[in-house]
Amino acid sequence: MDRLYLFREKALVGHICCLIAFYTYFKTESYVFSLSKNNYLLTEPGKDVKSTDKGKLGDKEMTLSEVKSLFINMQNSDPSPQASKYKEGSDKEFCLLANGFWQAEGYIGGIFRSELNFYPLCTATQLFSENSAKFFIRLNKALCNKGTFSITLNSFGKFVIAYRLSGWNAFFTVFIPYFYMLYGEKYQAILKLKKIYELKNHIKQHNLDDKAKVLLVSLVYSLTAHSPRYKISLEEKLISLNLNIDLLKELPKVLYKENSIKPSFLFILGFFLGDGTLHLKLEWKEKNSTVVIVPLFNIIQSNVESNKYIMETMTNCLKDLKIKANLEKGGSTYTITVKGVDNVFNSLFPLLKKYTHFLYGKSESFNLLLWAERLIRLGGHHTYFGLKVLIEKIYDNTNERFTDKDVWMDRLEYWLKAVSARREHGEYYISPIYTPDKQIRGWQIRFPSTLKLPKSNKAFMSPTCGGQDKALAMAVEYRDKTISDWININF
Repeated sequence: MDRLYLFREKALVGHICCLIAFYTYFKTESYVFSLSKNNYLLTEPGKDVKSTDKGKLGDKEMTLSEVKSLFINMQNSDPSPQASKYKEGSDKEFCLLANGFWQAEGYIGGIFRSELNFYPLCTATQLFSENSAKFFIRLNKALCNKGTFSITLNSFGKFVIAYRLSGWNAFFTVFIPYFYMLYGEKYQAILKLKKIYELKNHIKQHNLDDKAKVLLVSLVYSLTAHSPRYKISLEEKLISLNLNIDLLKELPKVLYKENSIKPSFLFILGFFLGDGTLHLKLEWKEKNSTVVIVPLFNIIQSNVESNKYIMETMTNCLKDLKIKANLEKGGSTYTITVKGVDNVFNSLFPLLKKYTHFLYGKSESFNLLLWAERLIRLGGHHTYFGLKVLIEKIYDNTNERFTDKDVWMDRLEYWLKAVSARREHGEYYISPIYTPDKQIRGWQIRFPSTLKLPKSNKAFMSPTCGGQDKALAMAVEYRDKTISDWININF
């Protein structure tokens, strides 16, 4: 899904592209292509992708050139630092957010330029949208404009943006000071890169120290969890350098400490931007024909030991904030879940509302839940018309659903019948008005207090409406119109 900026040696470009191509393909099913030396901030397509090739950006079809032009215009029109700070949160807050995002989506590694000449690369990728572009533009400013961008079209017809920092100078002067709140494998990668740099300098002075060379190469191969996928194995690399692979057995066993800084909510929010979901789930209770609305906040990571610590730490952080979060371990994943109306809307939402300017690509999902929260708080979800508009809004959302919309519309009709059947005369919110001798003389509409309607209770009397049946029909019509108008006006 990506490309790379030009180093002095043209031959180096191919090697770098292979590394980033693997990483970006692994994350997003797209490829990296080489960069143009005429534009070091935004790369150009390789021969396999033409600027005229079209992909989807939201619900629009655009060419790669059009998307790049959009991105360049966004860079050029980026607001002043003071205006941005006022509108989009402080730089310190954004830093915490960016640390969480890099923990979820970032890569810390590098390539061998030649033999033992190792070169660090730190990259992150996302599907391109105006929101993801805004995030990376701000991140690059925070990192002293030291990074480079590339935009590509992946095999699914989606545009992808990649951001990268490269070189030892950028790593030590920009990356390490800024990304101080990383954990697990990413934190260890920083420690390993520091050691690799020390070994590089040591080997320059002590070129015959084969053990140091073997240690350097083994550290490089331990930087990611995907070393088995390297084209050249660790042993093959050592042999190509005329190093004795038996020296691997003599290397010291190193236990890397964990980062002792506790993550903040903004870190978790950044992590959520990278690997989280916020959505509405509908559940159908067959026994009593009930529609249950379940808001969900999820963060998902692969079930590997290096992810266990950070997932447990984030779960505990949410609990400390009085948010009921559960960590579930599946066969292949760890999942942090905040579930249910009370947990999401009453505990989590106050914090999300405080940082809406940091939601970027999750804004659409958040706005849907914000809408649903209002519907629920005003009681609209207890009505046929409220549930109908909820289902329509959910299915207008771009997320795919396992259950067809028509299935839920049918279930809604079952719900209406079940609710009505529980009433004495088969109409919800409508009760008979009796004469002293227990004869029905009219119908009273009483909306429940949970439904925050304007005062709308009304009686329809049989003598003035042309009989009992006509009075009931008028009451039903009034009830439906009152609720429908209220839903249409407010939602």
